Amino acid sequence: MNLRPKYTIDDVTGYFGLQVEYRDDLPANNGGYLDPAYEPSYIAVNRNLPRCEQVFTLAHELGHYVKHHNKPRRTYFPRLLDREYKSKRVANLTCFTRRSFCFIFNKEWEADLYAFCLLFGIGAGADLKAYIERHPEKTGLFFLTFVTCFVKAIPLIVRALLLKFFKLFSLHKAQAAGSSRNQPEP
Repeated sequence: MNLRPKYTIDDVTGYFGLQVEYRDDLPANNGGYLDPAYEPSYIAVNRNLPRCEQVFTLAHELGHYVKHHNKPRRTYFPRLLDREYKSKRVANLTCFTRRSFCFIFNKEWEADLYAFCLLFGIGAGADLKAYIERHPEKTGLFFLTFVTCFVKAIPLIVRALLLKFFKLFSLHKAQAAGSSRNQPEP
C-alpha cells in the first residue's frame, strides 16, 4: 500500500502564489516568517532546521496568510460573554474570561491549528509524526485536529458505507432475479 501525500506543501504554497525562500541567516529558534509586505510574495524558512520543521513552518505561515492577511481580527464569543451585566462582579468575570480567551486562542494558536489541519489534509503524516515527536507540547492541539477531522469525516464515511451496502444489495437482487430467469420452468 502506497501512502504518498496527495499534494506536497510546495504545491499548496504555489497555489497561493507564494515563493519559498530557504535562508541560512535566521536564528536557530526562528523557523521562518511570512513576507511582511502589504502583499506577501514569499515565505522565508530556516534552512538549518529538519525537514519536518520546515514543512510545519510553511504550513503555519500559510495559516497566517489565509487566516490573517489583510483581514481584521474577528473573535466570536458565546452569548454569555457578550452580554452587558448589571452586576459589577459578573461584568468583571466576563471581561476577564474574554481577555483570557483572546490570550489563549491567539493568532499563533490559529496558525498552528491551520497547519495541523493542512498537513493532515494533504497526507503529510510522516512530517506530522516527526514534528510531534520533536514538539510533544503540541500533542493536545494535534489530537484536537485529529478529532475534528474525524468528526467532519463521519458523514462521508456513513455515506460511503450506505452506498456500498445499496450497491451490494442491488447487485445481489439483480443476481437473484437473473438466476430465477435462467431456471427452466416446470
